[in-house]
Amino acid sequence: MDQVQAIGVKDFDPSVISQLIDVIKQDNDFVVSLQDAITMTTISKSVMYSMITRGLFPKQIDNGWRKGGFRNSDLQEYIKMGGAAPWLAMHGNQDQKDAEATRLNELNV
Repeated sequence: MDQVQAIGVKDFDPSVISQLIDVIKQDNDFVVSLQDAITMTTISKSVMYSMITRGLFPKQIDNGWRKGGFRNSDLQEYIKMGGAAPWLAMHGNQDQKDAEATRLNELNV
């Protein structure tokens, strides 16, 4: 209970928090900080934010506290897929795909 109060969540039932922890453990997923995501992918923060906007990188999630982060499973999938183009093909919507194709055509890539 002390741990719950330390994070400022006084009104939650400890059994609910226990259930949430069990779900997280079962899912074997966790939130990776922005700094750790930068280290894992070797992408700078400004480039990462630009890629998120264009649908080329996993979106950040809100963890309910001050800082958000990324799902570890999303980052691992991004890395295994080989980067931005496969991520966009798998997860992007058609507008994002069209915009990126236009952008690349303008760059003659």
